[in-house]
Parts: sequence; C-alpha cells; structure tokens
Amino acid sequence: MRFYKYFLLSCFIFCLGELKAQQFIGVRGAGAVSSVGYTNNVETNQTLFTTFIPAYSGGVFYRLYTSPNAGLQIGLDYSKKGFAERVPESRKIGDNPQTESIAADYTYLEVPLMSSFYVFKGSTKVVINLGPYFAYQLSNVQKVIDVETGNIISEEQIEYDDFRDNRFDLGIRAEIGMLQSFGQSSVELTGIFSVGLKNIINPDYPGAPYGTLNIFAGVQMAYLFQFDMFKERFPFVDRRKKMK
Repeated sequence: MRFYKYFLLSCFIFCLGELKAQQFIGVRGAGAVSSVGYTNNVETNQTLFTTFIPAYSGGVFYRLYTSPNAGLQIGLDYSKKGFAERVPESRKIGDNPQTESIAADYTYLEVPLMSSFYVFKGSTKVVINLGPYFAYQLSNVQKVIDVETGNIISEEQIEYDDFRDNRFDLGIRAEIGMLQSFGQSSVELTGIFSVGLKNIINPDYPGAPYGTLNIFAGVQMAYLFQFDMFKERFPFVDRRKKMK
C-alpha cells in the first residue's frame, strides 16, 4: 500500500512542478543478468537451485528537477528477466542422474517512479536514482534444457493462470553512476539493481514455492536532452551558465 501512496503523491508533485523546473527527456538501455530469489516449498520435498541468465531493459523517461540537485523521474521500460536452474554436481551422478533442467524468460512493461539526485556541480556529476517500480508481465516462456550439452530440448509459452501467476509486479530499483553534460544534452552511465517485492508465483497455489522474487542487475546507458519551455516563468539558473 505504501508504494501506491508514493506513486500517487509523486504524480501530484509532477503535475505541480511541471511548469516550474528543469525538464529532461531521455532514452536508455541496459545489459544485465537476472534471476529469481527462490524459496523452496519444504512440504513438496523438491529443492530448486537458481542461477543468473542474460537480461536486458530499454525505454524512455522524463526527469523533472524541482531544485538544482533533486527531482523526480518517471519512465516506461520493456525488460526481459528470468532464471535458469543450477544443477549441483551431486545430482549429475549416481543411479538416477538428473539429465534435464528448466529455465524461464519473463518479459515485462515497467514503470519506474524514482527520486533523482545530483552530487557535485559542473558538467560532470554523480547521479543517484532510487524508487519503486510497477510492472506488468507480458509473457512467460519455459524451457527444458539438456544438462550435459546445455541445448534447449523444448520451449513453451505458458498460458496465464489467474490463481497461480501474478502478472503484476512491484519492487525497488536503484541506479548510481556518472552524468556528463554537453550543453543541453547529457550522457549518463549507471549501475542498475532492482529486486521484486511480489512473488511471480502465488505461494498459495498447491505445491508452489514460498518465494519467487525477481532480481535484476546490470549497467545502463542513457541519453538525456534538456528543454527549457518555461524558463521565463521560473528563474532557475540555466545549467549551461553554471558550467561557465
């Protein structure tokens, strides 16, 4: 519930501040790794070990600075997340070795709503973005993989189940890195980390694991463009003047 209150409050602040501050629009993309924080269901006596897979995200965003060093940011991203099963060596040997493993790819539309901060002055700054994200799952592809060769044996688009699957996700997203300004345009390079706070699979579903939380970590590149549509109404110091 706190996240939804934060979302509504931030939207209200955006509406109030839109005509009175520095505004930026940008595009971004990230290369990353993803996994699922998996808490096994002890009642089923089945233990699944997970590991990371390649992942990515990309989208557009709008950043509003209501003061020279602090503001808000809202975006829309398309992301691919998921996990792969890690098979311990002890399961690969014996009379009944495990020959197959599973993996999953999830695609989402995400809306990160973040506070944004600059540290230091001048054309080179440290930037910190932090806040919740809200996501909707577009697809769920399950794969069966040969343990010995790593080849995909089968691949299936999973049909959504209202009771088993949670299509809506929310979590915490953090970014920290450097921003270099070039007049009205800027390039930003940040490390990105996000963790889900809502299980992908409903833990009340029979035999479901107790926990299935998205984990995403990577490096993100962004390009920003500043536009001063309402500069005359609000006497903020132009960033280009501050650089001189």
